[in-house]
Amino acid sequence: MNRVKRIILFPLVLLAVFLGSGKASAQFVASSDSLPPDLYDYLVNSSSKHFHDPSIPRFLIKDRSYNFILGIGGYVQALALYDMSGMDDIAFVTSEIPDGTISKENPFKNTDVMNFDMGMSRLYLKLIGVTSKGYINAYVETDFHNSENYLRLRQAYLQFMGFTVGQAWSTFRGAESPTTLDVQGPPSMSDRRMPLVAYTIKLSKKEDLKLTLALELPSSTTISVPDLNGGYVVKNVYQDVPDIPVSIHWNRDRFYLFAATNVRSMKYPVSGDKYKKALSYAAHSSARWTFLKQSRSTHNFYLQGIYAYGMVDCIQDLDGMGMNIVVAPTLDALDINRGWGVSAAYQFLWGLNQINAIYSRVHVSGDIISGENAMYRSGQYLAFNYLRNMLKHGVVGVEALYGRKVLQSGDVLDDLRFNILLRYDF
Repeated sequence: MNRVKRIILFPLVLLAVFLGSGKASAQFVASSDSLPPDLYDYLVNSSSKHFHDPSIPRFLIKDRSYNFILGIGGYVQALALYDMSGMDDIAFVTSEIPDGTISKENPFKNTDVMNFDMGMSRLYLKLIGVTSKGYINAYVETDFHNSENYLRLRQAYLQFMGFTVGQAWSTFRGAESPTTLDVQGPPSMSDRRMPLVAYTIKLSKKEDLKLTLALELPSSTTISVPDLNGGYVVKNVYQDVPDIPVSIHWNRDRFYLFAATNVRSMKYPVSGDKYKKALSYAAHSSARWTFLKQSRSTHNFYLQGIYAYGMVDCIQDLDGMGMNIVVAPTLDALDINRGWGVSAAYQFLWGLNQINAIYSRVHVSGDIISGENAMYRSGQYLAFNYLRNMLKHGVVGVEALYGRKVLQSGDVLDDLRFNILLRYDF
């Protein structure tokens, strides 16, 4: 056994002894591919397919009868970027492309900047228990993606008998999408994590057709009462009932189809401590088609679309901008905004390597914001990347990104960025 394997296995053996109350014979360290077929399939199928979520754990701690297994995994990731417009955040968000104005938030005036980040490195624990009622899946995931690089909770949920309870990816998003090195991804996607309670119903014996009903509570905002300088202020939107998304997944070898609807009742401030309510809704769909599939290579084509009335923050490029509902500075007018987004992508896989080419567009409209020249109107996104597995569990990738933001005034702001990724899964 080489030195690397000894370093990895030593703490796992100690943990196994600890969990076994000092009896090392009661616990075992195993690799994931040594599991019984049914348990291995569940381990794979219960793992997130999001392009930045970790893969299944390589090593597991199990009891003698495989009734419980504990996986400890994650990855170490380094991302270096070179941005042409002074946007140094590791997420390439087209709605945040700077306009070149010098300010505390934007100290650069469309100048080239570099950045290097390790904060997206992940660590997770995954416990699977085998019971007479089915599998129990408990999952906790963290990363270090914040200004101070301290440990941050990303996901924490429990799954059993079709139920999911905790903080997880919204059920309003599809499970499959093309890969980007950029942590934000295409702006028209709907990638949000939030507290939720969901129930999934299997509609076919092959379990390839599923319906999910959920109650979700996202963080939502609105642009409201002006500040002392007469500008708009982004405020939280309060909900007296959760979002109610309903989604359906159909996953086959040659294709994947996803469709979802969502309804939300929002409270918005009007004056003083007075609030009013507004009903909003959204629809989302995505598809993957696999063609020219051969023994060593696969070609995938992705399509995705989303439309929102009021809840435009479910569109990734508009998340946190407060554009769901706009209240006029005089407080005598309300505008429920509308937004839509589309994307298309081509993916070529051979072995563990891949190439992705992605185009995405977002547009938002509303009567009040149309008169505000500095507000966002639309964004476009182009990405091209190449990822290569240099080691069995290591990935190196390069990516070129182009973003274009159009303001309500018609002014255009654009940005060009290059990413380099180095990642190793454990």
